[in-house]
Formats: sequence, structure tokens, C-alpha cells
Amino acid sequence: MRDLTVFFLIILPLGFLFFNLSRFIIILLHELGHAIPAIIFTRKPAEIFIGSNGSGKHVKVNLGKLTINLRLKFFYAMSGGLCYHSNNMKSYQHIIVLIAGSVFTALIATGAIVVEFNYDMHGSLKLLTMLIFISAISSLINNLYPKIKPVLIHNDHATYNDGYQLRRLIIRGKNTDRIDTAIRLYHQQQYIDAIELLQPFQHPKGDTDLFRVTINCYTITGRYDQAKLYTDKYISTIPVWLLNSDDYVNLGVVESRIDDNDEALHLYNKSLSLNPNNIYALNNRGYTYLLKEEYEVALIDLNQAIAIDDKFAYSYNNRGLVYLKQNQPDAALADITHSLMLDANNAYGHRNLGIYYMEKKEYAAALQLFKKAKELDPNTHLIDKYIADAHSV
Repeated sequence: MRDLTVFFLIILPLGFLFFNLSRFIIILLHELGHAIPAIIFTRKPAEIFIGSNGSGKHVKVNLGKLTINLRLKFFYAMSGGLCYHSNNMKSYQHIIVLIAGSVFTALIATGAIVVEFNYDMHGSLKLLTMLIFISAISSLINNLYPKIKPVLIHNDHATYNDGYQLRRLIIRGKNTDRIDTAIRLYHQQQYIDAIELLQPFQHPKGDTDLFRVTINCYTITGRYDQAKLYTDKYISTIPVWLLNSDDYVNLGVVESRIDDNDEALHLYNKSLSLNPNNIYALNNRGYTYLLKEEYEVALIDLNQAIAIDDKFAYSYNNRGLVYLKQNQPDAALADITHSLMLDANNAYGHRNLGIYYMEKKEYAAALQLFKKAKELDPNTHLIDKYIADAHSV
């Protein structure tokens, strides 16, 4: 009984305290390992966050060009850290900054272990040192192994772990600045400018982000044949484990737009194997089944997408189109109208409402809706065919 009392009142709280303190020290050393060389290389300020990824209230400490933001909390074991610094560096300097966080921490922890073995330290200090060392080695492996899953930071932004960024930087080499500029243009919705920068050179193999951005630029601008050629050229160089559910959706869209519905289905199935609740994959697979006239199967996917997100306009208008094909005009009109209520700028809602009026032989109304759909999105699937059909009757 006494042993249990000692364990719960002394040993367990001390263990928690030491483990928590060791994690705090590791996070601090890791972010300092990024910030200090970044300041040296750029001669510009750096800012680190301890105990958070930039959100929440912090205690701010200014040390010249270094600012430390400390989030006070009870438990640091599952906490992260973040370092903001200027990226105006040469590639090798950026590599050093990325590696330095984990390596600096591991070196300090190793040095502490050496001191421990050479000097008769107090037992509690030995325990703390050992916890720091174990945590440092774990952090080294965890941070330098490339991970596909992004790290969410404040303001709904995301970044990747050090290993992923390091891998990306190494494979881009001398083209780093060009690629960074193109990706920035992509995020600014300047897709044509981004393509012009990306087209003239051989893309580095295995660059998942560059592959993703290039495919999106081609599809957004309606260059599906170019997207297909690009996919065929580079897809084999991308490690499968770096492709996520949304990537397979985008690749499926390319196949859909060049009328390879079987390959599109294959890719949507891959997407859903990674994320069964991906509403875009469900919607697109449902639409593909609709094109293949497999209406009952299409309804299963579209109903599931709506069950996951009842504000997802596209699945309503696609389900409305299925109902129309099944000779249920009232149900079709209700779904398509609801889709447009959710999103008035939904080009497919206008297109499908136009199909509804075509079925009712109200061709003038249908034509106006088709034109509106094309105005909203010139790449709306089959829109030119529908406009031509409405003109011809």
C-alpha cells in the first residue's frame, strides 16, 4: 500500500514533470536549430513558436533578431513548434537550415549523455538527460523522414515536415527559384503564367508538389490533352506513398475529360480507398457512372456524398441529372434548383437545368442556361455539345 502511495504521489508526478520538461527542451532546441543558421545566412529576423503551430496566445520574448513565442500549457508532449524565417538563401543554406533543427537537438542531447556518463550526476538529472536523449533521437527520425501529411499552421495554412521539404529541395536543385515562382503564381490563380514558367524545362522526377500544381494548371485552363501527356510522362516517377486521395481525383478528372471513363473510375476508386469520405471522388465517380448509364450505382455515390456534406451543390445537380435520366422530372428539378440555391455560380447546376428544359422542349430557356454555364466555366463538360443541340432544334 505504501509503495502504491509513493508511486502515485511522488514517482508518477515526477515522471510526468520530467517527460514534459524534456519535450519542451527538445521543441525549443529544434526551433532554435532552424532559426539561428537562418539568421546567420540571411541577416534577417526569425521567429519561433514553442508549444503551438502559430495559433493561440503566447508570451513573447525578443532577443535581437530572434523572437520566441512561448505558449504556456500544462502538457507539451503532443505539442509542436514552428519557425518563420526569410527564404532568401542559396539552396545549400536552406538545406542546412532544414537539417539543423534535428541535428542540433541530437548533438546537444548526445553531449548531455556523455557528460552524464563521465560525471556522477544526481539521479533526477540522469533521468531528465536520458529522456531528452530519447526524445531527441525520436525527433530526429520523425522530422527527417519525409511525410506526405501536411502540418496545419495558423490561418488555415499548411506546411510539411523537415524531411519532406528537404527531399523536395534536393530534387529541384537549380530549378528551385523557377518552380517556387510558378507555384506562387498558381496560388495567385495566374494559371497561364504558371504554365509558361513550367513548360520549358524537364521537371525533376519525384517532385509531387510540382506534379500536382502542373496537373491542376492544365485542367483548370482546359488543357486536358496536355495534362494527359504530362501525367503519362511523370506519373511513374512519383512515389505512390506521396499521392493522396485528392491527387487521384484530379488524375481522374483528366481521364474523364478525354472520355476514358473506365480509367477515370479506376482512379476514383483509388482515391476512395485512401479516403472513403472524399466527396469529390464520390461525386465524380457518381457522374462517371451516370455517363455510363449505370444510374442506380451513380445514385449510391451521389447520395453518400450528400450524406457527408449536405451543402455540396455539385452532388445535388448530378443527382438531379440522374433523376432526369430515370424519367423523374419533379425530383430532378428539386435537386437542381436546390443546387443553384446552394451555389448560384455553379456552372453544372445551370447546365443541368438547361438539360431539364431541353427535355421539356423549351429550347430557348435551355440555350440561355447553357450559355450561362459556359460563361461561368468555359470548361464545363460537354457544354459546347449542349449549346449546339439547343441551337439546332
